[in-house]
Amino acid sequence: AALISNNLLNTISLDHLNNSNSYSKLNFNPLQSSINTITLKLEELYKNNHISKKLYFRLLPSNCKLGTFRILPKLHKSKFSIRPIINCKNHPSSTLSFLIDFLLHPLVNSCLCFIHFILI
Repeated sequence: AALISNNLLNTISLDHLNNSNSYSKLNFNPLQSSINTITLKLEELYKNNHISKKLYFRLLPSNCKLGTFRILPKLHKSKFSIRPIINCKNHPSSTLSFLIDFLLHPLVNSCLCFIHFILI
């Protein structure tokens, strides 16, 4: 376990996010643009009979929000460092991610080596 003050946590998080080698600052909220892009592509797939009506409505983004950023300290390292985590629960692409996972799961299970993640 690690105890970090809120001030230190915020400072470390902001320092990490302000690293221009890792992140680009956006001057707009990309949520609506992401929803629109996914919706338009799903409409195109449905109109061209590539997906069913049921799947179309199931995959449409709803109750969406952007991912939230947090950090986890790497306690097993001799020098203090962090691991950035982006929680994408209810992200516009989350239902698509579940579908892709479902479709690829049999292929992954047939491989000799793979890493298995369990969603809780």
